[in-house]
Amino acid sequence: MKGKVLLIEPLSRLDGRSFFHEPILLDYSLSLAYLSSFLNHRGFNTVWERISSDWIFGLVKKIRPNVIGFNVIIGNLGKVLRMARFVKSQYPEITVILGGHYATTCYSQILKTHNNLVDFIVVGEGEETFGELLCALNLGRDISEIKGVAYYEGDKVKFAGSREPIVNLDKLPFPERKKGIVAGFLASRGGHRRCTFCAECRGDFGVKRLRSIDNIINELNC
Repeated sequence: MKGKVLLIEPLSRLDGRSFFHEPILLDYSLSLAYLSSFLNHRGFNTVWERISSDWIFGLVKKIRPNVIGFNVIIGNLGKVLRMARFVKSQYPEITVILGGHYATTCYSQILKTHNNLVDFIVVGEGEETFGELLCALNLGRDISEIKGVAYYEGDKVKFAGSREPIVNLDKLPFPERKKGIVAGFLASRGGHRRCTFCAECRGDFGVKRLRSIDNIINELNC
């Protein structure tokens, strides 16, 4: 393959401390770990990092990715855009893709305002959509019909509609673990209620789905 993919989630100002001012370990991102594992299994050379804005220069210079994907959650959009601005100013050929809960909820507003910095937004669960988008970009195929991909073209936001969430979570490869970093386990996705304040309960992330007990035990034994 086809170049390198770098996945990034900016560190927030709360990382490293709890609300009780005790040290905590937040250097792990399950969403990026799942996505990176999925893309690597599909043949894409992918790495992921959680970094501060100051580290973006050295990381991009070292890895030289063809694509950078940012996980956008509530509160980090400003940092993501600052990183994207640096990337586009120094490496305009790099494709910038946003994803995550906040990007999913506000994809239209982000693209209308920052289409000079953002090439695509993955709406909803990222694995299958991101993988299909990368394949299309590498092969020069039309992206207009890819479900779950939003982009800006001709003064309009284009979106072919939401992709159905992954029903069988057991088919996903286990998330990539980083040595020396404590991380939790994901046993389910989606929400069984339709809470208006929760992005996880949006149609883009689907109803509640559970991993099997055997699948979770197999991951614990890895």
